[in-house]
Amino acid sequence: MLASLVLACAQASQPAEAAHPAEAVNPARAANATQAASRSVQLEAPVGLSARIGDVVLEGSELEVAPLASDAPLVVRITRCAPHGDAFRYDFELVALEPGLHDVASVLRRKDNGPLGDPAALGAPKLLAVATLAEGRLTPNSPEPRESPRLGGYTTTLWLGGAAWLVGLALLLALGRRKRAAEAAAARPATLAEKLEPLVRRAAAGELGREERAALERGLVEYWSRRLGLDAERPEAVLPKLRAHPDSGPLLRGLEVWLHAPGPHAIDVGALLAPYRELAADALELGTRAH
Repeated sequence: MLASLVLACAQASQPAEAAHPAEAVNPARAANATQAASRSVQLEAPVGLSARIGDVVLEGSELEVAPLASDAPLVVRITRCAPHGDAFRYDFELVALEPGLHDVASVLRRKDNGPLGDPAALGAPKLLAVATLAEGRLTPNSPEPRESPRLGGYTTTLWLGGAAWLVGLALLLALGRRKRAAEAAAARPATLAEKLEPLVRRAAAGELGREERAALERGLVEYWSRRLGLDAERPEAVLPKLRAHPDSGPLLRGLEVWLHAPGPHAIDVGALLAPYRELAADALELGTRAH
């Protein structure tokens, strides 16, 4: 009886932890989780701007970025990965698309498809995204209306310069041709047509005096008589032949019409003086100088 009582007292005095060994905490695992949580770095950047962090050592097998949804609030890119003992060393580039605190571990997975474990215990960096818009605003201000910028630049300047150069060259060539034509005209001897033209115009307008008209008619008769070989014939026989000739007749008949019907007459100076275009100005002698 006394032995049974002593055995019962001994069982009652044993610790409760020995009766439940499965609930005991792994000290090494708890220490790793606490160490990882203490290594976690928090960055801060405006929404939409990238933040970079390097030499982040994360335990376990190699990690990669899991496929992101189109509306994912955080975009992560691993720019470098290198072994570091039993862990790996990473460089991250982070861009938050929404304000708030974002955990990089939420978008990571292991390449060997192994379990990631507790994201909080992984020690991945966090990004605090700061909104740059006023509270309640979802979009930036619309840009103020401004005058459209002038099109063009270096290429347009080259084109304009080339066009100006071509225009200048064309003007120089045109002026050169005009100058050469004027010099050639000045160097060329005057023709009989040029000498007679002012007299013919004045005669057709009724402005030619009697003496000038008589001198012009006499000079024409003498010239055409010599040229057509009519010097030996009587004057009364020469005049009808000169009036009927296709070269001498038009101007002589015109002088007679203008004499008997004074006043302005419409004339074709070019046709009247055509026979005299190739003749030198001194081919016909006028008895009086034209005023």
